[in-house]
Parts: sequence; structure tokens; C-alpha cells
Amino acid sequence: MKKYLVILLVLFIAIYLLPKSIPIILGLLTAIIFEPLILHLQNRWKLKRLLSVIIVFILFLSVTGFLGYLVLARLIEQFLYFSSNLPFLLAKLNVLFTIYMNQWEVFSATVPRDVIESIEGSFHSLEDSILNATSNLTQSILVFITTIPQLLIEILVYLIAFFLFSLDLRKLKIQVLSFFSDETRDKFLLMYHQLNRAGIGFLKAQLLFSVLTFILAYSGLLLLDVEYAVLLSIVIVFVDILPVLGTGSVLVPYAIYCFITNQQDTGIGLLILFLVITVVRRVIEPKVYSTNMGISPIASLISMYLGFQVLGFLGLILGPVVVIIYDTLKKAGILKFQFKI
Repeated sequence: MKKYLVILLVLFIAIYLLPKSIPIILGLLTAIIFEPLILHLQNRWKLKRLLSVIIVFILFLSVTGFLGYLVLARLIEQFLYFSSNLPFLLAKLNVLFTIYMNQWEVFSATVPRDVIESIEGSFHSLEDSILNATSNLTQSILVFITTIPQLLIEILVYLIAFFLFSLDLRKLKIQVLSFFSDETRDKFLLMYHQLNRAGIGFLKAQLLFSVLTFILAYSGLLLLDVEYAVLLSIVIVFVDILPVLGTGSVLVPYAIYCFITNQQDTGIGLLILFLVITVVRRVIEPKVYSTNMGISPIASLISMYLGFQVLGFLGLILGPVVVIIYDTLKKAGILKFQFKI
């Protein structure tokens, strides 16, 4: 009884501290991901672990720093350009709004008053929604700016955790395994290797999807001669990672804006680009997940479809995860479900 109370107490503390330990957890996951590379350097070049860790850590900082600099430099450049043009865009929208209002006054003279009030009420609701969204966006930007110092501290903690975990990962693994019996240790190692493979495969799949989405979005926006192509492509990739949003939350509103501003060709092109990205993603997702996460294409397809039906876009990710966990528990002998007719 005492043992179970201790386990419950440890779980309660872990659940309480989990949201406050995100940088440390990410550092541990990064160390696990790069562990094969560290071992390869040790075995291939007969290097000490400290030197191997330093090499991998410097490479990680160099690559991420260089890519981050390129992306941020381009992003800031286009953001400043967009900010400088924002007054002209708002003035253009104001002129169009005045034209549409004049047309509306002519049209409303021939329509019953009840219908006019209903339509005007819908427009006012839409206007309030746009104002609220703009206000929320501004507040979010201000909040993000105020959290930059905290973000820098968390990045520093993440990098330190990554380095320290990389140094002591093998010792930590031995210490964790010492708490298990031989039978439980074998099951734990099997589950660890399966989930580790699936987790790394999932990250590879998401990276591939992000790169593919960026290439498709950037190429399409360049063909359409859209301004801020890099900025929009990065925003599309970011929202595409989020389970609820997706590329349509950027391309569709932008297409509507183009239709309002008499840029019908660009608006149609943006809708076609949205369909192309969506179709390509849905076609290759089952194959990519099955290749990188170790489940069959049919299991990946079914789990993604059912997950989408039950949980929406979030189910596209959680569906394959449930299948992987079930398959791992079954191989470890924890689930012994057998059915014969």
C-alpha cells in the first residue's frame, strides 16, 4: 500500500511540474533524438563522449542559428515592408467600402425594410468580428513582445538541458532501468525503442510536411506574383502545424480579400493553391506516416480517417499515435488480446 501511495505522489508531482518543465523536457527529447549521432561519432571515430557531444551541440547551434537568422531576417524585412504599406491598404479598403455602401444604398431602396435590417445586422456582426480579431491580434503581438525576455531564458534553459542530458543520457538510462525487474526491463526497453522510433519518425514526417508545404506555398505565391511571399509562406507553415487551423485559414481569407479588391485572378489562384496543398498533403500523409512511424499504410489511412471523424484535424495526428501505442503495448506483452472464431 505504501508503495502505491509513493507512486501516486510522484505522479501527482510530475503532472503538476510538467507544464513548468517544457524547456527541460524538450532538451531531453532533443538529446534522445541526437543520441544515435553521438554514438556514431564515438564508435566511428573513437571519440570520447564529451567531445562527441560538443561536436553535435555545436553543429546543432550552427545549423539552427543559421537557418533562424535567414528566416528571421527575411521575415522582419517583409514584415516592415508590410507595416509601411498597411496605411495604403487600409485606405484602399476604405475607398472600396465607400463604393459598396453607395451601391448598397441604391439597392436597398427597392428591397423590403425587414430584409435590409437583417442584412445590415449581418454586416455589423461581421464588422464587429473583424474589429475583435484585429484587436486580439494586436494584443497577442504585444503580449508576445513582452514575453521575449522569458522566451530567451527558456531557450537558454533548453540548450543547457540538451547539452547536459546528452552527456549523461546513458547513465540516466541505466539508473531508470535499475528500478525495474528483468522481465519489466525487457518490456520497458521494447516499448522505449518502439516509441522512440515512432516519435523520431513523427518528427521527420512533420518536418517533411512543413518543408513540402513551404515549397508549394512559396512557389504558388511567386507564380501569382503575391507580395510578402516568404512571410505568407512561413505563416502558412506555422498554422498548418496547428491541428485546428490549416492552410485554409490563411489562403481563403486572402482570396476573399483579393475578390473584394477586384483581383479575381489572384483570388482564384489562391483557392487553387489551397486545394493543391490540401490534396497533396492528404495523398502522401498515409505513406509518409507508415514509412516513418512503422505502421502499415492501411492502418495509417484508417486511423487518420477515423481520428478526423471523431476529433477533427487533431485526430489526423492522434489517430496514428493511438495505433502505435496499441501496437507497442501488444508487442511488449502488456496487452494480450486474442480473438478466434
